Amino acid sequence: MTLTSVFGLPQSLDQQSLKENYSINSQESIQINGVMDIANDFDIILFSAEKTLMLEGRTLPAGAVVVPALRKKGKKLAVFSLDETLSRETLTQQVNYLGLSFAPSRILLGNDIDDLTNLFPFAIKNRILMVCSDLMTEVTYGNQLGYTTLLIRPPHSDPCDKLGIDAHYVAMSV
Repeated sequence: MTLTSVFGLPQSLDQQSLKENYSINSQESIQINGVMDIANDFDIILFSAEKTLMLEGRTLPAGAVVVPALRKKGKKLAVFSLDETLSRETLTQQVNYLGLSFAPSRILLGNDIDDLTNLFPFAIKNRILMVCSDLMTEVTYGNQLGYTTLLIRPPHSDPCDKLGIDAHYVAMSV
């Protein structure tokens, strides 16, 4: 299958070459209603700081409901950000100001996500769900680490399938 790329990839590149040369994931995403649909399959759930639980300094209603519900189920939760300009202290203040109540140790920045054994000593990769808001950075990163990814994609957003990168799951809200 030959690609017609709007992203600058050579048009003669086929799917197999993409997988081999660019480590692009070719799985099909499964559409779900939200995290609660698949929560029982995971022990640890990592939420992207922006656009999953909060948006532009406000708590998203679904996030305010999902976090306590997951805690009642005994799930281990953390918030992550790949934004290098944020500090753990700043992100902790933002999240807690919005009523989501996360300890500083549960705020993960950059490389914290690579090795979760300090925070979650019995973590098993296939039991970690990474709830992402960005396909190019967060989903790609989660897929590279071997975590299951859920992309929160608002209605009427651009389709992701043109890139050849897929989250394991896709939902409109957490």
